[in-house]
Amino acid sequence: MTNTVALITGGASGIGKATAIKLASLGIHVVISGRRRDVGEAAAKEICGAACRGGGQGSIHWLNTFKMM
Repeated sequence: MTNTVALITGGASGIGKATAIKLASLGIHVVISGRRRDVGEAAAKEICGAACRGGGQGSIHWLNTFKMM
């Protein structure tokens, strides 16, 4: 699934985070969004670490949607 990007709202916790880990481990580039920067950045690091341990070649990015409101 090269050149695939997934945007996951609520990707910093729960089902969204689990989905982000799975997709990133499959090599998909993942963008997670949310309102709390500290939680989102910590989740992005955790997701990236988990995906890399699983052999994934994807990337993870945090999008702060609070600033967009």
